[in-house]
Order: sequence, then C-alpha cells, then structure tokens
Amino acid sequence: MQLRQRLNHALSPKQRGELLYVCGDLRRHIACYPETAPNYTPGKLPTFTILLRCPSPFWQGETTEEVKIAEWEGMMEFDETDGLQLGDDWEIGSRTGELIVNVENNGDVECGMTIVLEAQGSVTNPMLMNVETLDFVKLNLVMLDGDRIEITTAYGQKTAVLIRSGVKTGIFRLLDQDTTFLQMRVGENLFLCDADENAGNLTASILFSGQYLGV
Repeated sequence: MQLRQRLNHALSPKQRGELLYVCGDLRRHIACYPETAPNYTPGKLPTFTILLRCPSPFWQGETTEEVKIAEWEGMMEFDETDGLQLGDDWEIGSRTGELIVNVENNGDVECGMTIVLEAQGSVTNPMLMNVETLDFVKLNLVMLDGDRIEITTAYGQKTAVLIRSGVKTGIFRLLDQDTTFLQMRVGENLFLCDADENAGNLTASILFSGQYLGV
C-alpha cells in the first residue's frame, strides 16, 4: 500500500514529468503528463497501466549543445616573479571567433533554440540573423554593459527576457515587428550576430537540443 501511494503521488496528472529512454549509449527524453493515476488490479501482485501524454511528438537528446559567436578572450598575464608587467603593446583582451557561425542540427526535424545575447558596453538593437534565409530575431532597445538577453524560439515556449543587474524583465513587446522566431533546420545553419550600433560589444550563444522522431 505504501508503494502504491508513492506511485500515485509521482504520477499526479497535474505534474509535468520526463520520460527517459536508455539503450546502451543512446539516451533520449521527452516531456510528459500522466493521463490518470494507475488503476490497479486486485490481488497480492497487482498489475497496472501507466498512460502518459506527450504534448510534443519528438524525443530530445540528453545534452544541450552550445555554439558561441564573437567571444572575447582575456589577454592579461601576470608574471609570478616580478608582478604585473605592462609594455607599450599590451592587450587587455582580443576578439575571438567569427560573427558568422555554422551550427549543425543532427536531429530528425527542425527545432527551436535559446539565443543568449550579452553586452560588454552599449549595444543598440541587437540581432541574430539566418544568413541564408535572411530571417532574424531583433530587439529594439539599447543594451547596457553587463546586460543579458535570453530569447527562446521553441514551439509553445516563446519568451524574451532581459536580465539587468540581476533583475529579470519580459521584453516581448520590444521585439522588432519583422522578427521571426528562428528555427534550426536539419543540417547546417549559418547565423550572423549583429547590431545597429556597437556590434563589437555584443557576444551571442545559441543553445539547442536535437529532436528525434523515435527511439
């Protein structure tokens, strides 16, 4: 009876769960909701059926892939013997990576993504564009030093949030009217990180998890 009560508690129809499939090195998961609590048969060894409803028909890979665009790399070095040495040509940091990156989706279908934009100085109207289709996500605002923007384009999870001084603010209304919630097509995808002003102060990350038709 105690085990039945624990199972009933875990399979509440009001709670969202994750169904994990493991077969050797293959691990995939899918979001699910129990339809009803289990209906047990009488007897010392009751049997039962668990019905799970999955709003999305696609399985996801276990890991989230991340691709960074136009990062900054620290260049300051400290000599352990004589302390900090500053020459005439010393650099605090340098720009690494490319403004255009190729992101490969190895899933079975196109998928949404989370776009993270970070400012290291003032940035006007930041944007991420698909170079081939010219579709883009753009925000009409001025980012300040230290600002972070997170945009999610996945089906049923579309959000746009500004994080400034640790405070989160919804900025859905600041999306440009021509914005398209970019999707990651199967295969290669070329994305450009840009802004109307001070694009050099902007770095971006693209996070996504491939979606699969089955296991």
